[in-house]
Amino acid sequence: MSSTSRFLRDLAKKTNTASAARAVLKATHLKSGPGQLGDPRAGLPASVLPAGGNRITAENAKAGSADWRMGAGKSRPGTDHERQIKGYASTDSVAVGETVDFHVAAEPAGSFTVSVYRLGYYAGASARRVLVSPTLTAGPQPVPTPDPETGRIAVEWPVAWTLDIPKDWTSGTYVAVLDKADGFRNYVPFVVRDDEASADFLVVLPSTSWQAYNWWPRDGITGRNVYYGYVTKEAAESDSALKAKFSADARGWISNPARATQVSFARPYFADGLPDGFVREQSFIQWAEGMGYDLAYATGLDLHAGRIDPAKYRGLIFAGHDEYWSTDMYRHAEEAVAAGTSLAFLTANNAYWHVRYDDSTRTMSCYKGFEDPHVEDFPTGMWRAGEGHPRAEQQLMGVQYSGILKGRHPLVVSEAGHWFWEGTGLKDGDELPGLLGGEADSFFEAMPKAKAEEQALLTASPYTISNGTKFVQNTSVYRAPSGAWVFTAGTFLWPLGLGHLGYQDKRVTRAMANFLSRVKG
Repeated sequence: MSSTSRFLRDLAKKTNTASAARAVLKATHLKSGPGQLGDPRAGLPASVLPAGGNRITAENAKAGSADWRMGAGKSRPGTDHERQIKGYASTDSVAVGETVDFHVAAEPAGSFTVSVYRLGYYAGASARRVLVSPTLTAGPQPVPTPDPETGRIAVEWPVAWTLDIPKDWTSGTYVAVLDKADGFRNYVPFVVRDDEASADFLVVLPSTSWQAYNWWPRDGITGRNVYYGYVTKEAAESDSALKAKFSADARGWISNPARATQVSFARPYFADGLPDGFVREQSFIQWAEGMGYDLAYATGLDLHAGRIDPAKYRGLIFAGHDEYWSTDMYRHAEEAVAAGTSLAFLTANNAYWHVRYDDSTRTMSCYKGFEDPHVEDFPTGMWRAGEGHPRAEQQLMGVQYSGILKGRHPLVVSEAGHWFWEGTGLKDGDELPGLLGGEADSFFEAMPKAKAEEQALLTASPYTISNGTKFVQNTSVYRAPSGAWVFTAGTFLWPLGLGHLGYQDKRVTRAMANFLSRVKG
């Protein structure tokens, strides 16, 4: 190993340890998942509850298991620099009756099993184990050097196991749990679709944003995403500003100069293998399946590829932070609203960056501030600033990204007489504590607006970003000319307010139930 590699690997170990300690102190409740959620239907009137008696209620009546969580069975996470066990799937979503391959590497070589879990409510257990593989083996595999032009990292590890998806599996969010014989564990999430069936609501998982934030391998040497990349020892020592960053906070990365302009889906997710912010999707899934809504599942790439027929659903629910959208994703969402299918965006900062895919949809490009070489096409940058294609996010969502917050703040209720807040007991100016956080959306009067028959700004929450600029966060709902409703929460923490023990607020669950009941009709 070269001195530079040794330096950066040692730095990564220090960085991982220090940052992990800070994360645990700051957000232990988020790292541990939504927790043992009680019956989410309790206390809600029959008028807003789904009737039940569907595939989701039948599935969740089966015995669940929390054994998939890290720590169960003395499992422990591996690291990206030691790579005890890592894996990735051949696709982010797979239809029933089709197959998905799992590519796995282990260091040192050894045996492992794959336990497949479906996420849901399951009487509070949060998941059900549906299958366990035979004992398998895997060995070390190379980590490629980032592409010198784009920073793209794509691996070609051999297939360790192929899963045939039974036709009777319920559409949902699944997690393949890789358990090595020595106790190390890694996760590989994927979605199972049922392209032939209809449902009241389709939950769309933000796989495009998962990859944009995926910093694998976060090893102090190689990893890159569209935000960060590592710098070399020589670069750090030759630049006083970079050297100060190394010594000041032991961070081995800098922003834009080292980031990737292309990312690949052919790689594991960093750290334990669950995508960044996955707790938001978990929280919504546990709540919605516990409520008994008739649900189906897909991903952002399915929306891009045209595998989603909006006419089969009353509404599409974007359950997580869905920031990176292709032209086809945007077009399909707009067409859905125009045809009468409602949308719900449960976080903030959605559809902010325009991205492009190669023909295989396994590589995503987002050049942001760098020059996009594909000048014959719509350059990849902010949707609202696209040259020749400007499109304010609030034209679709009613509100749009305004800024990043530190800490948790209250959502301040407005238009409390609106049907959305019915039964909550809230009045204008009341606060929903701790549910404004992460990033926020606002209504911009000077920007193009949604074509709305009516619109309500349901919160008006003052906040200040790091440079001192003051904004007012807004949660929005509007009715399109087609009759479709579009809801945008405007905060990262709304899904946690539904289904996370550290955040859940019954007034939020009632409001969300009001909206979904109105959409279902």
